[in-house]
Formats: sequence, structure tokens, C-alpha cells
Amino acid sequence: MPTRQTTAVLEVAGAHWATEKAVTEEILGERPGVLAVQADPVARTAVVTYDPARTSTAELAAWVRHCSTQCAGQSVPAHRSTSAAPTRTLDPDPIRDQPGTTARWRRFIPWQGPATRVDVALMGAILAVVALGLVLRPLKPFLLASHPVALAVLTGDLTVIGAAAAFARIGEAPLWLVVVAGAVGMVKFDWLTWWIGRRWGGGIISMLTTSERAQRFAARATELNPWVLRAAVVLAVLPGVPTAVVYAMAGWARMRLATFLRLDLAGALLMTGLVAGLGYGLGQRAVDLVLLIDRYASVVSLTMITLAAVIPLIKRRIRRNR
Repeated sequence: MPTRQTTAVLEVAGAHWATEKAVTEEILGERPGVLAVQADPVARTAVVTYDPARTSTAELAAWVRHCSTQCAGQSVPAHRSTSAAPTRTLDPDPIRDQPGTTARWRRFIPWQGPATRVDVALMGAILAVVALGLVLRPLKPFLLASHPVALAVLTGDLTVIGAAAAFARIGEAPLWLVVVAGAVGMVKFDWLTWWIGRRWGGGIISMLTTSERAQRFAARATELNPWVLRAAVVLAVLPGVPTAVVYAMAGWARMRLATFLRLDLAGALLMTGLVAGLGYGLGQRAVDLVLLIDRYASVVSLTMITLAAVIPLIKRRIRRNR
């Protein structure tokens, strides 16, 4: 019978050996029930795969806390000889090994060890999606009145979906097409987030969010009841929910891609149906507003670009003054 496996992210910052990747992996790897360890000496965390029949996340975390107070002044715990620490060498990582690489930049490298072609391709895909969003942002005012349904597919933006539904009210497009276009626009790149969660696990969670609460919740992804995780995927489109974190959790927890896509599409259809219904109800009033935006599209677009450039500068100056 194959051994059951569960994965969790442990904070090891309190341990004096937390900055030594090889030592961290070796020490945690000797704990009963631990099957594999991937340590991040910069973030001072360790992704631990273990047999839930022999140990638990709480037990491992308690042992790390105990060692943090009982192993003071030593690079490794007292039960190990210090000569055993360098028995393994760090995997070569051209990014990590460059002089001047800092913890701030290491956070944006979600993989462990040297990057593979798949890692580079996935990171390139993420950057391409971000770039597409930046390119489309100033174009929205120009396309909103003339091609609202196509814009809904391209952006998945709820405002655009509502505007397209308003045009459907006056006979410019069937409402069902607006709902389908909006749902497709919302989910079209979500499979990528699922994939990077499956491949990088806790590394991509740390990259997507700095919230400790979100990271702790994500670390329990493999321990959650499958129905809880499925409900989270459906509800991830709600405002205030860290959507990308939830989708990455689904991949990390090894949810099947087909299951993820069905749940993702169900949530998107519910949200687009609600927004499209509101836009359809507003009808001509919403259309008049869209046409007004279209009339001043150049001004609106330039204003958006200016705000995107100026707001970060203002925030930076405020932080400096503090």
C-alpha cells in the first residue's frame, strides 16, 4: 500500500541553522515521518512532505519552536555533531549565487535550485499575461463602446461585462453571448495559475502574497477537505478573495485540472451572470455612460496612464517623509 503524503510549509526562522539550506533539509529530513524537504534559506521556510500517519504539521512546527529555544548558540541542534553540517552542498543556482542577490529579489524566484526550461517558460508566460493586461488597460475606453463583447473576452473585466450587458438590453448582442464571453475572459489564463501552483507550491504562494495569514492558509492546502478547496475555487472570484492564491493552492493540493476548470468556470458564470444582470437592468442609462466615455476616450486613457505613473511616486514620497 503506497504511503500517504501531505505537504506543509514550516517557518524555521527561529532556528540558528535556518539560513543553511543543506543543514535544514538534512535535519528536518531525519524527523520521523518526513519524506522530503525543500528549504528556502532566504525566506527561512521549508516545504516538508510527510506521512500524516506518523507525524503532523503541528508536531513538526512544535519541534522547530523547541529547537529554536534549546539549540541557541549552535549552527545545528545539540544532538548532531557540527562536523556533519557541510555533508551536502548547495545545488548550483546562477541567480542565487550571483553577488548582491538579496532576500528582496529572492522572493520573486519561486523555484528551488537551478531553473529548468519549464520554470523559465512558466515565468515567461506569467510576465506575458501581465504585459497583456498593461497593454489592454489604456485601450479599454476606445473599445468599450465599439466592441464590448470582444473586450469582455480579452479582459474578463467585470465593468466591461456590465457594459456589454447594457448593450445587449438595446439589442446590440444576445445576453447569453455576453455571459459566456465574460466567463471565458475571466478563466482563460487560470489554468496557468493552477499549473504554477502544482509545480512551485509554497514558492509561488510567497511570490503572490506577503500576507502571513494567506500563506498559513495556503500551507494547509493539502490538508483541507477536498470539498472545502472546491468551494474555495468556485468562490475565488468574489471581491476581496486572493484569487490567484486560491488557484495556486488548488494546483499545490494536486486537484485534477479537469476538476479545477469545471469549478473555475462555474464560479465565473455565476459572477458574470450577476454582473450582466445588473448591466442589463440599467440598459440605456449604462449605454449612455459608455458612449460618453467613448467620446472622451483619449482623455480617459491618458488620465489612466498618468495616474498609473504618478501614484507610485506619491506613495514613495509619503513613505520617505515618514
